Amino acid sequence: MLKERAATRHALKLELPDVPFDDELLEHLATVDTEAKDALEAWLPFLISHSVASDEESASEVFRRLAARLQSLARQSEDFGARSSSPRPSQPSRPEASTATEQGAPPIPGLEDWLETLSLSAYLPKARAWCSKVGVATLQQVMEKWEELATELQLKELPKRRMRKAVEAWRPSNSVLVSAAACDRDDRTSADQIARASAERRLFGPDDDPYVVLDKLGGGGQGTVHRCWRPKHKGEEFAVKKIALQKQFRLQRDADRTKEKLKAEANILFSLRHSHIVQLFDVVETKEWLYLVMELVEGGELFDHIVKHKYKHLSEHEARYVFLQLADALRYIHSKGVVHRDLKPENILVDRKASRNGLLEVKITDFGYAKLVDDGYSTALTQVGTPQYWAPEVSDAGVCARGYDERVDLWSLGVVLYVMLEGVYPFSSEEQIKQASFKFHQPTTATAKDLIRALIQVRPEDRLGLDDCLKHSWVTTDTRLASTLKPSGPEGDIECFNLGREPSNVVELKSELQKFMTKFKVSAQLKKRQVEVTWSKNVDREATQR
Repeated sequence: MLKERAATRHALKLELPDVPFDDELLEHLATVDTEAKDALEAWLPFLISHSVASDEESASEVFRRLAARLQSLARQSEDFGARSSSPRPSQPSRPEASTATEQGAPPIPGLEDWLETLSLSAYLPKARAWCSKVGVATLQQVMEKWEELATELQLKELPKRRMRKAVEAWRPSNSVLVSAAACDRDDRTSADQIARASAERRLFGPDDDPYVVLDKLGGGGQGTVHRCWRPKHKGEEFAVKKIALQKQFRLQRDADRTKEKLKAEANILFSLRHSHIVQLFDVVETKEWLYLVMELVEGGELFDHIVKHKYKHLSEHEARYVFLQLADALRYIHSKGVVHRDLKPENILVDRKASRNGLLEVKITDFGYAKLVDDGYSTALTQVGTPQYWAPEVSDAGVCARGYDERVDLWSLGVVLYVMLEGVYPFSSEEQIKQASFKFHQPTTATAKDLIRALIQVRPEDRLGLDDCLKHSWVTTDTRLASTLKPSGPEGDIECFNLGREPSNVVELKSELQKFMTKFKVSAQLKKRQVEVTWSKNVDREATQR
């Protein structure tokens, strides 16, 4: 029993590190066979009482992960016992060779997502090792040999049954089993592609016009970003940010409020139409997921272009063109009453297709911390963003509590320019930030230093405004650059609806506006006794009145 209890404690610590389970409860749960039919019923009341899950459906998802984790730990324990009880061979034994193969095994496109849908993520390293050993290179081949894989992974009956059902779900379409990332681009509109995506749970959106989730592009604290496409739109590709609502908020007491903040981010993005801001096209919410469908920008983060540059920093010519785009985009953002609050090279994407030699085309992304500060009902008061780019009024909790405005973005813009030209952060301590104390290490020109110092000022009112930034002598040194800037994208029609009086419940009204935004894919923001709606071209305005 001690062994089972230790394994249960370990699994809980790995899956639910912030949830306390006492010894008495652990002893009870350790007696439950996770593969038994009534196993979930035994765990269910404790998962809900400890605020891990809110209902049976979400508890079931947590339990599947815990069960997979316990099975994985049991196999590791058995492998260790087998190795320790036998004489050590002079040549590497098979398990050791397998481990080496796991480490060097190339990823199979779609395999990780497929195993995740089966709650078998813990088996990913061994599955990759098996693929490398038998010469399997695609998800299609994995499916064709699924029984061999199940035997290699030593799956018990329940997980093996899930894998069999997943494979059988593909077969009614009589389709060739291929990975999402390796789909034949010319065959994307065929019904069998949709059937395969549906079987893999890679569809979202309306049934008559769904999106198909493809390969993973990246991830962060809130969710993962994937490539996606829409068959009825001639295979046009997008980026989709997937946020697991149950997983993301299961331990948060104010989960509903956090969800509303995510929708507020979407509402802000719907109102922004600029050539140097990543555009939001659609928002889809299900019980389990929130999907933000955005413009696909392929070229990586500006941060990577800086650190991988042959000089480990950009030249002034290169930095000047990026700065022009950022200043122009920020000026537009601020004109909408929005403050970004997390401007940094990691949140600036490079558009590889539009870029030219020595001239990077960039777009600002990640408005997760953005806030509408000019609505007459709210003020930015919280410490959000990235400390290396925080203005003094944000880094100082006392000052922060009294509120701040869009001028925090001016400080961040100055830090971004410094990082582009110097290749390092300007500050190494909070005290340096409070005093705006920094040094230059590269042979940066005097006019560039002057612009950086004009932005990195302790007092917000002393910081150089964006209009003056674009007129600064360092920026206007090359007059040809300004003329090469892309014009802002076509902005939707803006219509204002007067409320006549102050809303009796601002929170409730904002919630209703966000529902309106999600349904009709338009921005609807409360601004000083008015609702400002930004209509996009493809919206049926008459439908919104019904």
